[in-house]
Amino acid sequence: MGKKRTQLKIVNSGKRSSEDILSAVARIKGVEKLEMDVNKAILTVVGEVEPVPIFMALKKICVKVEIVSVGPPKPERPNDQHQPWRPGPAPSCQYGCNSYCKQCELIAVGHPFSAADSGQCSIL
Repeated sequence: MGKKRTQLKIVNSGKRSSEDILSAVARIKGVEKLEMDVNKAILTVVGEVEPVPIFMALKKICVKVEIVSVGPPKPERPNDQHQPWRPGPAPSCQYGCNSYCKQCELIAVGHPFSAADSGQCSIL
């Protein structure tokens, strides 16, 4: 038995909420994915499960359904928009060593010292 995509139309759910319907079907062995369109009252079940156990589980909680379609699942499209992060090229050394090195990180910062200097920094 392979994967199937079963669509059921919920005719009369009575006082049952969509959570009750989904939890009843989710207990069935072989169910991989559940979707429910509340506006259209269509339940879609994907997995290695026959339509009869789904029908029986919903009948136990007093929900009347009609089978709309049974067939192979739709192939999932790969998400082309999501690209994995890849590191960019390493910065090259200004001294020509063709790699990023610790020597390039060093920056000389000096302060000229004079006798008249009070030790304070002045930025001009």
